[in-house]
This record gives sequence, structure tokens and C-alpha cells, in this order.
Amino acid sequence: MATDIAAYRYQAPTSGPVDPPVDDQRLAQLREALVQAVGRVCPPWLANDREDIVQLALTKLMENALRDRTELEFSKTYLRKVAYSHVVDEIRRRRRRRESSLEVVDEAASVLASNRPDPEASSAGSELGVAIRECLSNLVAPRRDAVSLWLLGYSHVEIARRLGWNRKRAENLVTRGRQNLRDGLAVKGFSV
Repeated sequence: MATDIAAYRYQAPTSGPVDPPVDDQRLAQLREALVQAVGRVCPPWLANDREDIVQLALTKLMENALRDRTELEFSKTYLRKVAYSHVVDEIRRRRRRRESSLEVVDEAASVLASNRPDPEASSAGSELGVAIRECLSNLVAPRRDAVSLWLLGYSHVEIARRLGWNRKRAENLVTRGRQNLRDGLAVKGFSV
């Protein structure tokens, strides 16, 4: 027994104004355009819910078209805005509910577990830190200052500004100091 999709459409009362007919082909085109628009703005972690977002957006567009008695004709720009709006709404809804799938929780747990060093790695890191401090103390003062600031994340320009040097001098002292630091660590048995 074949069912006719048209039989399930809303039929407006004959006494009032008639709703514009919904063309199945146009509806399929609209849905495909929404799938593409949602796919462009949907973050990867929300990929499993893209179809739901498309359905919500399509339903909203249909409701608005029927309410305003307009055709299902929308520009690509408007569809992108609708898709963006629905993706943002879904993200906000998840933040309110603090939803997280088991996969995300498992992934986060594995990342956290992998970021924690085991006792052996922690001990090796401590030994390396002591060796770096010893090697830095053996450098001449300008190189020690330049390399220390570089290790703290300062750029050559920032090092020059902090120490009152020109940029070229800061670059040279950092480069030479880093080489001295590598050589000192190699003598201590650390390969860098």
C-alpha cells in the first residue's frame, strides 16, 4: 500500500484564504541548501547533530512561510544566517544543559590522562630543570639574561627592549647562549 505524501499535508479550511502549496521538489532543494549551510558553520564536535539542526531550521522556515503565506523562496545568504542561528542556538542549549556525550567525556579523559607525566617522566623533568639552571649559571651574564628571557617566552624585540639593547645584539646573545646551553646539557648527558 503506497502512501501519498500529499495526503499528509495541511489542508486549509475552504472558507478562509488557502495556504500556498508546498512543492516537494522545492522543499528538497531548500533542505539540501540548509544541509550545505549548516555543514559550513557547524563545528566538528557537533557533527552528529547536524541533521537535527537542519530539521529544526527547515521546520522553522516552513512555519514562517505558512504563517506569512509566502513561497518557500529564500536567498543563500538568508539560509546561511538561519543555519548559523540554529547552530548557535544548539551550542547555547548544550551549554545551558551541560550536555556531553560519552565519547567527548572519554576523549577528554584520555587527553587529561596523557598530559599527566608518570613519576619517571616527572623525575626526569626535575633533573633536566636542575641541569638547565646549572648550565645557565655558567653562562656569561649577558647571555644568561638573554637566554633566560627567551626561555620565559620573550621575543628578541622584547628582550632587547627589557635589557636596553638593540635587536641584533639580543638575537646574537640568545643564539650563542642557546648553543652554550645545549653544549652544557650535552656534557651532562641530556640530548636536546
